[in-house]
Amino acid sequence: MARILVIDDDAVQRVLLNAVFRKQGLEVLQAANGQEGIRLAREQRPDLIVSDVNLPEMDGFAVLDHLRKEPITATIPLIFITANPNEAGQRMARELGANGYLPKPIPISDLQALVNAQIRKQ
Repeated sequence: MARILVIDDDAVQRVLLNAVFRKQGLEVLQAANGQEGIRLAREQRPDLIVSDVNLPEMDGFAVLDHLRKEPITATIPLIFITANPNEAGQRMARELGANGYLPKPIPISDLQALVNAQIRKQ
């Protein structure tokens, strides 16, 4: 069973994503902020991470940058979700090596397709 880590400070969003991914047969880990997400990524080594861009204390870009610099987490695919999509954010996500960048509200079918594609690549 593939394991996915959801990093989002919005508890409702985490619950919704948890339900969507569990319905797909995925094991779901959850983090409410970037520091907790980095810790879980190191400890649990998920197959994929879905992270909000706008997080307290450490934004999603800083999380991805940190993960890419650590050998143990460098190759974990990461998909960003954001309520404030813009060209600068998309460019930054690409430069840091993100595997996707989706606007909220997230079309569930788009998210599922992207998640499935990344898991198959693993």
